[in-house]
Amino acid sequence: MVEIHCKDFRVFTFSFKFSPLGEDKSVVNAILHHAFPTQLPLLFAFSFNPSQHIVSNNTHSPAIAMIKGRKLNQRHFREARDWDQEMTRLGAKKLRVTLANQDFKISDSLPEYFVVPSCLTDNEVNNAADHFVEGRVATWCWSHKNGSSLFRMVSLRPDTVHNQYERRMLEAIKSTNPNDLPSVTIDMDRHCPSVSTIQGSFKKLKELCMPDSTKDFLSGDNKWYCDLDTTKWLQCVR
Repeated sequence: MVEIHCKDFRVFTFSFKFSPLGEDKSVVNAILHHAFPTQLPLLFAFSFNPSQHIVSNNTHSPAIAMIKGRKLNQRHFREARDWDQEMTRLGAKKLRVTLANQDFKISDSLPEYFVVPSCLTDNEVNNAADHFVEGRVATWCWSHKNGSSLFRMVSLRPDTVHNQYERRMLEAIKSTNPNDLPSVTIDMDRHCPSVSTIQGSFKKLKELCMPDSTKDFLSGDNKWYCDLDTTKWLQCVR
């Protein structure tokens, strides 16, 4: 029997009582192959590539047609046109796709193409990137129908003294608002818990929601809400 505990707290149990001899070993090896890969190409996403299945199979089955249609309609934001389509969908104005990060020249943790205020030139983006942590300049995320937009930007590098680049980014963000309203800046480092805090809270929540036995469940059932509060998970996701 194999019992799989998922990150979303679901538990799947598989019995191999009536399976052919050795089938359980093959399944376990397949799970270990994807759950604990020793190399990056062994990740599940590399094995499940719809385009490869389409090329290798010339049949015109409904499944292939569905994959083709989904592939055409789904945006992965790896190309400039994906961002153009998203801006059109949201009715975003005064924005454009920058090519400053082609071949990941300024940041390897940002997409190769991303959206910035249209008043910023690629040269300004290139110059500013040197002064931000990991080169992560202001990038557009989403726009509301009233014209307000959501941007994200990291802080300046500790060793930089050129804070005019940050001011320039904030001025450019303000220029995208059709009503010329002041920007609201939220320091996420101050208002959000750290990654280690979230990981620790999630681990406690998982232990609470997935007891090892019925005995553990019954012994903690009468103080479940108290234990839930001590995990501090609700404070993390509020």
